[in-house]
Parts: sequence; structure tokens; C-alpha cells
Amino acid sequence: MKHIFPISAIHGEGIGDVLDFCINSFSNNEEKSEENYKLAIIGRPNAGKSSLLNSLSESERSIVSEISGTTRDNVSTNILINEKTFEIVDTAGINRKSKLMESVEHYALARARNSIEEADMVLLVIDYGRKISHFDSVVGGY
Repeated sequence: MKHIFPISAIHGEGIGDVLDFCINSFSNNEEKSEENYKLAIIGRPNAGKSSLLNSLSESERSIVSEISGTTRDNVSTNILINEKTFEIVDTAGINRKSKLMESVEHYALARARNSIEEADMVLLVIDYGRKISHFDSVVGGY
């Protein structure tokens, strides 16, 4: 993990810094000009991924709840920044394989991994109130 941005998705603090970094990090490769840049938001359950998507899109695109596992399927939205379209994908929370209880969680993990593979950039969201674990660093290095 090269860059860490402290943000509050609910209050909108620090979001501009993340967006500026994302825009400046994408190359202006003409080969990619026909497609949208794809940003996948990943992290553990209830880390604030859906709140971040809602804040970036300035809409209530994702359901935000205190209940872990509310997002089970990827939710994507397009936003326009500086005349460029970005597809932002909110993924289901990623748990350790040993914590997967239902087959639904297994498929949610598979879809999250697929989003990581398809993304031009991946944003790992970590809840400030939790300690960073070995699992977080493994997910960040995926």
C-alpha cells in the first residue's frame, strides 16, 4: 500500500484528495479512451465502502446499514470528473475464507475478486476504528 488517505465518507472529508489522486494516477493511454476507467472499492464488511460510493456519486446508490453483509452483489455507478467517465464498483465485504458461513458469501467473494481483476485501480477501505490486521495487508497485496 503506497498511499493512505484518511477520509470520512459520511461527512465527505478527504474525498477530494482521493479523487485527485485517482485522476492523476490514470494514464492518458489512447487505447483506453473509448472505455471508462474502473475503480473497485474493496475492504472488510462494514468498512464504509457503500458510504464512500454514495459520497463519490452524490446519490444513495448503495444501501448503507450497520448490519454486516448488506452488500452481497457488486453495485456500480458512473461519475463524470473533468469530462472523463469513471465506473466505481462497490463490492461485498471480504472475509477470511474460514469466516465464510454461507454459499452466498462465497459467491460475493468471487465477484469481489473478479472486480479486482477487472479494475484499473483498486481502493482498499479500512475502518479507522479497527486495528489493521494481517488479513487487511493480504487483501491489500492481492
